[in-house]
Amino acid sequence: MVTRVSLLQLRQAQKILTSCASTSSKPSTLTIGSVSVKLQESKNPDFVPAYYGLKSQPPQDLLPHLRWLIQKDKLKQDVFLLGVPGKIRLELVLRYLEATNREFEYLPITRDTTEADIKQRREIRDGTAYYTDLCAVRAALNGRVLVIDGVEQAERNVLPILNNLLENREMQLDDGRFLMNHEKYDELLKKYDEKTLKNMGMERVSENFHVIALGLPVPRFPGNSLDPPFRSRFQCRNIQELSFNSFLDQAKEIAPKVPETELNDVISLIYAFNSESSSSRPRIATSVVEKTLRIWNENPTYTAGEIVNFAYPAKEVLSESEKHLIDTFKQKFEVKTKDHPRELIAQDGNVNVRVPSDGTNVQLDLPTPSHPTTFTSTWIPTQKQETLLADLGVAFSKGDFVLIGPKGSGKSRILGEFSKRLNFNYVTMVLHQDMNTRELIQRRHMKENGDTFWEDSILVNAARNGDVCVLDGVEMVHPSVIMSLSQLIYHRRFDLPNGNRLIGEKEFATIMERDGVSEEEMNQRGVFRIPESFRVLFVGESQSKEHKWINENILSIFPFYTVPNLSLNEQMNIISKMTDGSNSKSVEKLIEFVQKIKGSADAGLRTTATSLSLRRLIHIAKRDLMQPGHLRELVEKAALSKFLPQITKETFEHELHEASIYDDLAIRTQENEKYIDMIRAPIDRAEDEALIPNVLFHDNEQHIGILEDMARDMKLGSHLLLIGNQGVGKNKLTDHFLRLINRPRQYMQLHRDTTVQTLTMQTVVENGIIRHEDSALVKAARNGQILVIDEADKAPLHVIAILKSLLDTGSLVLGDGRTLRPASSFTDADKKNDRLVPIHPNFRIIMLANRPGFPFLGNNLFAVLGDLFAIHMIDHPGRESELAMIKKYGPTVPDKTLNTLLTIFNELREKTDEGLLQYPYSTRELVNIVKHCNEFSKDPLPEVCRNVFDFDSYSEDTIAIIHQVFQKHGVPLG
Repeated sequence: MVTRVSLLQLRQAQKILTSCASTSSKPSTLTIGSVSVKLQESKNPDFVPAYYGLKSQPPQDLLPHLRWLIQKDKLKQDVFLLGVPGKIRLELVLRYLEATNREFEYLPITRDTTEADIKQRREIRDGTAYYTDLCAVRAALNGRVLVIDGVEQAERNVLPILNNLLENREMQLDDGRFLMNHEKYDELLKKYDEKTLKNMGMERVSENFHVIALGLPVPRFPGNSLDPPFRSRFQCRNIQELSFNSFLDQAKEIAPKVPETELNDVISLIYAFNSESSSSRPRIATSVVEKTLRIWNENPTYTAGEIVNFAYPAKEVLSESEKHLIDTFKQKFEVKTKDHPRELIAQDGNVNVRVPSDGTNVQLDLPTPSHPTTFTSTWIPTQKQETLLADLGVAFSKGDFVLIGPKGSGKSRILGEFSKRLNFNYVTMVLHQDMNTRELIQRRHMKENGDTFWEDSILVNAARNGDVCVLDGVEMVHPSVIMSLSQLIYHRRFDLPNGNRLIGEKEFATIMERDGVSEEEMNQRGVFRIPESFRVLFVGESQSKEHKWINENILSIFPFYTVPNLSLNEQMNIISKMTDGSNSKSVEKLIEFVQKIKGSADAGLRTTATSLSLRRLIHIAKRDLMQPGHLRELVEKAALSKFLPQITKETFEHELHEASIYDDLAIRTQENEKYIDMIRAPIDRAEDEALIPNVLFHDNEQHIGILEDMARDMKLGSHLLLIGNQGVGKNKLTDHFLRLINRPRQYMQLHRDTTVQTLTMQTVVENGIIRHEDSALVKAARNGQILVIDEADKAPLHVIAILKSLLDTGSLVLGDGRTLRPASSFTDADKKNDRLVPIHPNFRIIMLANRPGFPFLGNNLFAVLGDLFAIHMIDHPGRESELAMIKKYGPTVPDKTLNTLLTIFNELREKTDEGLLQYPYSTRELVNIVKHCNEFSKDPLPEVCRNVFDFDSYSEDTIAIIHQVFQKHGVPLG
């Protein structure tokens, strides 16, 4: 039985531990109940955690677990701590390690973990390969505790490499050495000296080596089940969350400014809801509730309901039927949510949250920023967004948070304004689908002499320097990658692949005081301080039915904040001010139309509505102001309506008609200005002149209109996406456009094997040394050129999605660790930093892609990046334009033949639109037939046409329709 004396004994042991760590006195004894353990003297005290057990008295609930851990340590049995998502298991281990003065190594497990992350890693120095011991080997040799966190994330047959080390304390290493059980080694040491055993490759596993694994029960939580041989080597203990009374006591300590009755109501709701949880209904993690309680204590004006919403975004993770349960508990425990508008006000170096309704003013205790803000974009306030900024300010004062919202809802703009109010600058790291944990933390690089070294990622650099790091695209990566940061988020600890460790400022100071060392000595040991100003802000898209990324692990790490849905009037206010005098009636009709199709019962319409984001509506309003009378055309292009499925297309057109959105010929203006001439740029460098394309192009009325539209969008600062069937002239239009505006071009053609690395850099080998060169993207950004990305739909979507940050905020992390940033945001220090690449203000992207859907084999690029571009649907020219064009390719071909061919092709295209044919016959094929007829006029027309249509000769249904159309117009193809 654990008595209250145990608490006193533990506290006394902690005092003794502190004393012996600093004075090197003889080890003392820690006693919990009837179990005692001698406190060891550590050889490397910086590996012993500090601050956890000493900061407060451990909750009574943890004492039986601590006693059990001591028992298993005395029995030399490795242990497995099972439990629900949250920090309690890791915090229990850290308290135990500190109380027993044990050194430890930390191994976070993700789906990317391999043997090379556990045992040894090969490095190259002076042209020779060396093996570096990693955490498992270091722990075995130095008698440390190996903490394996996230076991359920491991892929099959990865962790069994530890089986022999767990069972017999033996392991064969890649460098030829052999880890041997200490008893057997000591026996051999009686016969041979230590040098001889070293020469034999024998290494002694310390008798103090111990393994503590942490994991979740699978099933019930997502992950992989334990391999039976691996499981059998552990003693297991279920670590449940604190009891209601213990957590309530802890809550009173965390939030003394909050009334106890309200604390009791919130915690009652949480425990009641968790008692009804299921695999489909995530729990409310007490770990994140602790964070929100600190936020509540910082601003006691919050209602209890708001605190629950920060801790648990029910609208994101629960279905409509499941939301009823939490609403029922809110009513039962009288947890209310009141709408109190709030404002974030920065004045005279102080930041306050003001509640206008009752005049309350809360001053925030914020860390001193490491770098002042460089954000300069326009901000148009709305009440809901101002309240969100105030809430983010309170959360920022207490730690990290995640901001989610639909595509194009203004997340980047909100963060920019937030940094401006609080006067801090942030760095952005864009996450992508194939990013693994190593890329998130450190990258392997090679020096010019061939030596390998580790380079810190943006996140690690931010942690070292006390910067704010925004991880954008949190929904893209595997949840295990985010969970690998849990120790950083929970406890401000970061174990790096190169062996260095980053520790939070408070614990760092405690270790220095405990061990009597300076910061310089700590740095020499590979231990570095994380300043208090460091923050990690996660940004992601809201969940959808197709992509659910918020699981219980993610919910347990940080509070959630959601970008609010703006009312019609708020959206109108933003658009009118952003466009400086747009047509208010057009804007109102546009917003009402989008709101209506967002709530439509038709799933196809709801999907289409996502492309009409607020960002895209602002662009449409600007274009409508620049060129009135084209509203319907602009909406159709933004939604890519021409390529929608037939039923969805008809419904979309019906809704446009119902909303009275149409092209008004009466108000169309005759423009005297040519936008192509307005954006034409002089050439300063000879190499730029060589990059201006020069292509054979025959003008026609339709293409001239498209070229002027492209110039208008580029004048507004937009990037362009030309999308359409094959052979309709996307490349020719682009090249001719660049020649007209006198702009140099960099060209990239994407394909299935394009990766994030190849998109941002070119890897070359010179004299056996790997070297990275700038890709076409970086060259274009640096020099202010136009980047043409061809076949963009052929690249994997998660690869092309990394351009989102570049298109949205003008920032992109390159494959070699450098960062692209707008030149206008550079400070004097930034200009001297060779890791920052300035983006020239003239840089633009023109992306070319085939339309989504069958028979094209590409990916739906438009769904990922569509609202970030000005869209141009490129179709076949009208009959007159196409006839005029093919006449130029076939001047000697009779007009009758040209008209016949054009009529046949137009009829075949109609049948493709009707779904009778699959292949969209293009202008390219028509031009090729005309060229042949022009050069070889004696060849029979049916024979020439077969050059195109023989592809379909083995499809009986298709060729029958084609023969019928040709026969109808007097051309016997068969």
